[in-house]
Amino acid sequence: MKLRILPLKRGDIATSLSVKKSDALIELMEEDEILVTADTIVCLDHFVLNKPGSEQQAIEMLKMLSGRSHQVYTGVTIRSVSKTLSFATESHVHFNKLSDGMIRDYIAHYKPFDKAGSYGAQECLPEEMNPCSEKKLLS
Repeated sequence: MKLRILPLKRGDIATSLSVKKSDALIELMEEDEILVTADTIVCLDHFVLNKPGSEQQAIEMLKMLSGRSHQVYTGVTIRSVSKTLSFATESHVHFNKLSDGMIRDYIAHYKPFDKAGSYGAQECLPEEMNPCSEKKLLS
């Protein structure tokens, strides 16, 4: 018998997480409701950067991302009581070079501990900036 390892697409990981969130809430849905769930993973090289478990892990992740490009995969599930649609999107993100002070300031003032890869760019955007244009901040 031959064993074959099938590669799991990174978008499939994010989609699977969004489906699990949806599955956890399906019993609470009314007949006429639509449920939308999503989850995001951050990938650098061949690694998935999860949520940091400590300040030190957040520092290490942000240092790894500093001055580099990476991919962000967002899985989305849209569900009614009778139908489910799931998909994923891939975004390419480039970080400017971050100093140790910038990293410490970000960790002190924002919420890296509930974010894959230790960051959520939408939290530190200038008030007038559209979150969909966060690329301007990062690259």
